[in-house]
Amino acid sequence: MIPYRTVSTLLSLLPVIGIFLAALILPRTKIIFLVYLFLGIASFEAALGLIQYGSGAEWAFWWSIEDEGRNATGTYPNRDHFAALMELALPLGLSMIAYNIGNKRHKDDENPYIFNETLIFFTISVLIILAGIFSRSRAGVLLTIVGILLSSISFGRHAGGKQNVGLNVIIISVTIGIATSIGLVPVLNRFAVDPMEDARWQIFDAVWVGIKQFFPLGSGPGTFQSVFLAFQPPSLQKFINHAHNDYLELFFETGIFGILLIALLVITYIYGWFNLRSNQWGRFQFIQVATGISLLLMSLHGFMDFNFHTPANVIFFAFLSGIFLHQGTKKSPHN
Repeated sequence: MIPYRTVSTLLSLLPVIGIFLAALILPRTKIIFLVYLFLGIASFEAALGLIQYGSGAEWAFWWSIEDEGRNATGTYPNRDHFAALMELALPLGLSMIAYNIGNKRHKDDENPYIFNETLIFFTISVLIILAGIFSRSRAGVLLTIVGILLSSISFGRHAGGKQNVGLNVIIISVTIGIATSIGLVPVLNRFAVDPMEDARWQIFDAVWVGIKQFFPLGSGPGTFQSVFLAFQPPSLQKFINHAHNDYLELFFETGIFGILLIALLVITYIYGWFNLRSNQWGRFQFIQVATGISLLLMSLHGFMDFNFHTPANVIFFAFLSGIFLHQGTKKSPHN
């Protein structure tokens, strides 16, 4: 419908594809370093978000056009997009705790560096969980809980079983204690709102009308903001920039091609899990399993928001996708 928007959108995918391919072929040692860097970025965002929630300091919002109040948002303009970053990072932090516990079990001598690494990743994980909670994103809070459960199940038998479960209980207990002391009432109030009253449902209904109107080719990538105005209900007295459902928006813009793309991605994701079954459980395999969980969490969040239209999160998603599908040479279990 709007050729220049479609061309612009397709060109914007080039850096995302480049990041994915780079992660797919980089050596394992380089990827592990980049994962640590990613966790550092997520930790900074988490700490900044908690400062925003706890103090509301103006300097912590200096880049924002609009202050959303008592929400942890980091450098993101939207709490859901901030929560998505926490969802991507949390399984990685928990995987490194599990790896260090499992690695220590196989050591005859005591290694102080293992304890230090465990403590560092423990702190990072608690920080990320707290930030996810105080984002006050309902989907973010629920998916944070799902991320902890999936990580515990995935890493448990490879990281000391009862030891790993015990440490996860400690993480949850510490997190709940800190969260309670900070104040959970504003977070719990978000769940007191009837989800059926959310304007998203009106948007979804209108988007579905547009999907049927433009099927099978769609309106064209990048055209949603302009074209959706023709379908927007009069009751929504504001500009709707996205469908708040990445999959509906994709079908709106690309029609049957979007359906085929989603099917291809699901098949590739399942293939990635089958490919991991034959790998030994070293540091890199813990990271790969964690990225698989991270990708699932953000994909689920896509049903209720537009994280795949946020450049930073798309790049992080592509980076973790490349790691998940990495086919590097088999190395020793501790690599």
